Amino acid sequence: MHNRFDLSGVIPAVATPLSEDDQPDLEMLQRHLHSLEEDGCSGVLLMGTTGEGPSFGLDERETIIREGKSAAGSMKVLAGTGCASLTDTKHLTRRAFELGVDAVLVAPPFYYKDVSDAGLLAYYRRLIVEAVPEDGPVLLYHIPQMTHVPISLALLDDLAAQSDAPVAGIKDSSGDLTHLMALCEREPQLRVFTGNDSHFLRALQCGAAGCITAASNAFAPLAVAVFRVFNEGKDAAQLQDKLSEVREVLGAFQPFAASIKHLLAKRYGSKGWSVRPPLLPLTPRKQQELMQQLAALDLSEWIDWI
Repeated sequence: MHNRFDLSGVIPAVATPLSEDDQPDLEMLQRHLHSLEEDGCSGVLLMGTTGEGPSFGLDERETIIREGKSAAGSMKVLAGTGCASLTDTKHLTRRAFELGVDAVLVAPPFYYKDVSDAGLLAYYRRLIVEAVPEDGPVLLYHIPQMTHVPISLALLDDLAAQSDAPVAGIKDSSGDLTHLMALCEREPQLRVFTGNDSHFLRALQCGAAGCITAASNAFAPLAVAVFRVFNEGKDAAQLQDKLSEVREVLGAFQPFAASIKHLLAKRYGSKGWSVRPPLLPLTPRKQQELMQQLAALDLSEWIDWI
């Protein structure tokens, strides 16, 4: 297994701004990335679930990755390159590394359900052997509620046994804390990232490297505080409680991309934060309820625009 990928900390799953004609707003994307760097984020994920990666064509995804890489500053850049087709996944993965990303995050192929671990092993092995440069970090993406294709512990064991198929880490967005803890215990050579803000501190205590989350688009300073205080050897429980409250509120307003984009429109005082079909924006009533519930949490110590 790959063991030289040292990324840790808070990594937003970056939302993708859109212009009025439904095209990626690259200027706003750059502005957002600059803000995330100022928030203290150590990396960013482009074209993940919150970034609506599957809603963009391959050319669009390449453009967003290219422009995001150029604007990321000191932050490391991860790119979501998983597609239903192995051909498309190889193409986008190869291009992402050519564009200079630090790692790729690859969801399993999601059209066929109940595929075997052997089939997934063949998929990932071919991807890594045929499209990933030597020592190119690959992270797997476990989000079975979306893909309906889980990344099992047995599959990770099988990949570990393949000397030609190194894997650097995994993002666990299942929301299953028991599974996350098992990952940290069973695969200590992997960089494990939680996709659930409510599990951030517990994940760190179990040896996880950090978080890759939607909420960090808007609430990164609070997540960064959890990470910093934990690494100082101090008690971060109260900070985690506040972060969990934020995550609980956000979880009631779906789809996540729409609620995050509404918050970013507020943060930047700008348009261009719509979602692409089949997703729909929050209704005006839901937008108002979201802001009221977040305002009631008193986040002024970390967030000054709510």
